[in-house]
This record gives sequence, structure tokens and C-alpha cells, in this order.
Amino acid sequence: MTAGKIAGVGSLFLIFLCAGCSSGGGGGPAGDTVRISGTVWQDVVGGATLSDVQVTAYVDINGDGSLGDGESASSSSDFDGKFEIDAPAKAGKETILKFSLDGYAQVFKTVTVQQSGIAATLDVVMHESESMNCSGQACVASSGAASVSGIDIEEGYVRVFNPATEADAFPGAFRDDAGNSLVSSVFASFELYDADGNRITKIADGESAVITMRIPRDTWDTLGDMVPGDDRIQVPMYYFDEDAGQWRQEGMGWLVGADGTALAEADLASLKDGSFSGEVAAMAPVTHFSYWNVDWPSREGTTIVVIVDPPPEGDDKTAAGAVCWLTSEEEGASPPVVIGEDGKACFDVMRSEAAGEDLDEDGVTGEISEVYLLCRWHDRNYRFGPFEVGSEAAGFCPAVGTDVGSVTLDSQHEVSAEICSISGTVLRNGEPLEGASLTMEDPSIPDELRDSLCSAAGGCMYVAMTDASGHFEMNGPFAFSLKLEASYADIRPEAYIIWKAVRNFGFCPQQPIVVNLELESCTTMLPEIQYDDTSNQISWNPPVLLEALWVIGASGSGWPLWMIRSDSGITSPVTYGQVPDGATQVYPQSNEPPQPVSSGDYIQVYPMGGFMDIDGLRCYSNSLSEIP
Repeated sequence: MTAGKIAGVGSLFLIFLCAGCSSGGGGGPAGDTVRISGTVWQDVVGGATLSDVQVTAYVDINGDGSLGDGESASSSSDFDGKFEIDAPAKAGKETILKFSLDGYAQVFKTVTVQQSGIAATLDVVMHESESMNCSGQACVASSGAASVSGIDIEEGYVRVFNPATEADAFPGAFRDDAGNSLVSSVFASFELYDADGNRITKIADGESAVITMRIPRDTWDTLGDMVPGDDRIQVPMYYFDEDAGQWRQEGMGWLVGADGTALAEADLASLKDGSFSGEVAAMAPVTHFSYWNVDWPSREGTTIVVIVDPPPEGDDKTAAGAVCWLTSEEEGASPPVVIGEDGKACFDVMRSEAAGEDLDEDGVTGEISEVYLLCRWHDRNYRFGPFEVGSEAAGFCPAVGTDVGSVTLDSQHEVSAEICSISGTVLRNGEPLEGASLTMEDPSIPDELRDSLCSAAGGCMYVAMTDASGHFEMNGPFAFSLKLEASYADIRPEAYIIWKAVRNFGFCPQQPIVVNLELESCTTMLPEIQYDDTSNQISWNPPVLLEALWVIGASGSGWPLWMIRSDSGITSPVTYGQVPDGATQVYPQSNEPPQPVSSGDYIQVYPMGGFMDIDGLRCYSNSLSEIP
């Protein structure tokens, strides 16, 4: 939990946005409102903006459990990604802001009204969802990062998030409805549709589906076992209640490997220390869909309290309207707090370890967490810190845990563009990797300023490649929003594997960083298909169970000569034209024998779920073979 350990719990760095309320009007909701404006960005602040984003604000003002007149409002982002909305509000209640755009994971922000007369400005980042391959009662993300099975789904989209590097995407607060701080191992947005185009939010009574979410290596050290002594590693499941804007625990899941088999409790130690090889996912039964999360409840929270003052020069007597948030040495950012007339800001964080303590069970005791404070005011950016987080548990805001005193939005702390030098190590499966490519950029810096800074520095090195020890060094202009991306292509005869990591920084890292690559995609040509023209027998190796098998004519008409499928699995070998037990002939639809095969026709097979296990990785199978 030093600067280098913050990433593992970085998702705890904040909590809610505090904004003021003002009188309604202009067609907005009746009663008190808070005017919220800002910009919607794609992936990173300062990059591309998103238009036509639907913005919805709502709060149950009268507490009757439903949204009535004056309790919701809507707007949308314009061509430049800018939005403005008069959101309904009531002192002491949380207003929910929902941002929706087709093809992107929904974003939820929580606004707590503390004071009237303060308008809030937000930067909102949205991330593209990944399409799912759906067949029968199973949908699997193209990358294998998530799946849903057990119900009929026509179309599906999912986005799996890494809490260590994408904490800003976490819906609501890092706390649950029972008053616990939450340490997240993974969270994901599920968007599913039935054959009529209706979104699936709830499953019929008595039915359930099963989801999987791949857990990033960055958060393996957060994992534990809620029920020791059985045959698997059980993890707590939470869902985001969109209406209430809260996380609620619902049931247990368990950890599985790439092949879907439950991991043994003995595997937990190698997961915690990072030596486990292969993929790890959480599997759990669910009865509804929105955001799901593997979370670990904790009572070890504390707070950071600060007073934000205006610059000594100028006419402003307070810093009201400034937007501030926390970030860490490694990465991770809290949701923002809007400063009121009193200048106070309070953030919920995980406490540091006291002497002899090992809260994160990483074998190192007494680790001290450090955070930085970033603020934006009157189109200017400011940075303060680092500040050490205290080791005493204090609960949630407004309780005072670590009081860092006051900071001033002056020229000494105003952010200006400069050359940032970064070094570190890239790891794959916990081991240093040679040949990984890296790029860095700050999209908030204009091209002319970027060129000027690099010219004055004698050149910049935006691109780097790791050496035999996994080490890299690079430099480039940086002001306020630095994005570093690492990737590696592992090309094998049997598979094409892409590894990737994206890191966002609120300041230039002063110490070497560690970048853990995660599986981005894996495609395999396995299983290998064989055809015996003497017996008309089709076989494949390895002999995995198939969900479907096609024989496609060389004419390219798009229609198969023969197609069979099975929910229980097709075993190798099969004879062309003969439907094996447990399978169904899909084509020809008349169940008549298919036309004879000929040279140049193709055979394609589809394993159960569409994926195969390649060295512990879940790889999408694209196996196709031409008949000689």
C-alpha cells in the first residue's frame, strides 16, 4: 500500500460527488435542482468526445419507492460531447446520473446535494462494450472475458473492467448498502436482448443464468475464500441497484480456470502471490442483469479531509465550484467532489497499515498509502501532494480521518505541460516480457505545444520496446492526463494471441512502474480437422466436444451442405450425413440426406461455447479445413 501498492486498492479512492442545488425552472423538474454540465469523452479525458449520449438524472425525493413528477430529468450531449442538465435534488439524498449510448457501457455517477447555489462541472468517460457471440442459450464475449449461459439471448454486449486501472468507471460509491467499504476484484456491465429486441433486465421467477467475468491479474492479490473447507474458492457477488444507486450483495460465486473448471482452494496461494499461470474468472448464478461485481467488504476505511482555498490574488473569496479528486502514485482516480462555499472536501479511502499489520496479505507489513489531490477550477488544473493516509479506521465521510489541512489554488500548484520520463517493467503472467511495444501520450496537449516541448528537450521518445528483462524507458509531453498503452502479439502455429494493458496517470510517475499485460484476444485454428474420403468420416484433434459442425459447399453460396448441432456436445468422429445421438440436423431442413461432398468443400467446427483452452488461455476457435 505504498505508492507502488495503491493500484491494488485504488478503486477505494472515492465515493460521491457533492454538488449544490438551485431553484428549478426552464422546463426542468419541479422543486430544487442542481445544474450539472460537462463533457463526455471516449476512453480518456482530452481525447475524442461522444455526441448523442443520453443523460438521465433521477432521485426518489418523497421516498415512496418510485419516480414521480419532478423526480427525473433528461438531456443529451451535443456534437462536441458537451451536456447540461437541471437534475432533481434534495438535501441529504443522492441524485443518480446515468449516461447511455449504444455500443458503450452505461456510466452511473452519484450526486449528493450539500449546499444550494453551486453548479457542478463533470468530465465523464465512457468505454466501448464488446459484442458477444450468442448461440442457443449461451453468449460469450469475443475476447472470452465474459459469458452468459442458461437463458435464451439473441444479442449481447459486455464490458469487463479492471478496478486497479479503471476505478473511475465504477458505478456509484465503493461502499455497499450495509455500510462496508468495498475492495473490487472485477466489475462488468451486461447488456442483453431477447429475440424481440427487448433488453433483458430480470429473469423469470424460478429461472437463473450463469455469468463469468475474467479477473485481471492486477487484482489477484485482493482475492480470498469466503467459505474455506469446501471444494472451491468462493467469492462474494454484488450487483448495482440502478434505482437506489447502491451496491447490494447477492449470493456467492466461485473461481474457475480457462476451461470453466472450478479452481481448488489450494490454488488461492499462487493467485495471491501472482505465480498462478493461466486465466482466472468468477462464475456465479444470477437472476437479473446490469453491473455485477466481485467485491470484498471491509471495515478498514478512513477519510481524507482538505480545505481548498482560492488564489490569494483575484476577487474570488472562496473556491466554490472547483472540482477535485484523488489519484495515486501508480494509478486509479476517485470520482470528483465539487467544492462548496466552505471549501471543504472529504474523500473515502482505505487506511494505511499500522506497524506490524498486513491488511492486504501481501507479506509486507506497515505499508503506507499515498494519494495526490487534483483540482480543476476556472479552466485551470492544479495538483497537490502526495499526502500520507492515516492508519486509523474512521469510517465514511463526513468523519475526519486524515486532515491534510488547506491547499491553495495558486500559480505554484497550477499544472503546466512538461516533459515526463517514465520507466518500468512489463510483465506477462507475472514474468518480465521481452519485445512488448509501448506508446505514451497526453491528448490534452495541443500539437503545437507538444512539438515545442519536444524540440526544446532535444526530442521525445513516445514509443518504446522492452528489453530482455522487460524494462523500458520513454518520455514525452505531459500536463494532466497521461495515457500509456502496452501490447504484445504472440503468434503461434496454433493460435494468435494479443496481450494489452492501458494505464492512465494524473501526474508523471516518479518511480519505475509495473505494467501487467492482460489477455486482449486469442484466436486458434484448433481443433485440427481431418476428413477420410473412403469412409466419409470427419474427425478432429484435440477431440473436444462440439456445439456445431458444418460442411460448406465450395460454390460460396453461403448455405451449408450439412449442419448439425447439439446442446450436450458432439463427439469425434462423425460420419458425413449421419446425425449422431444427441444431435439435431439443422440443414438440410427437410432432414433429407445432404448432397455428396467434393474436393474444395470446407468443414468447420464450433467447440462448446466457441472457445478452447490453449495453455490456460480461453481462445476463440475458428477452425476451418478444406476437403482435398
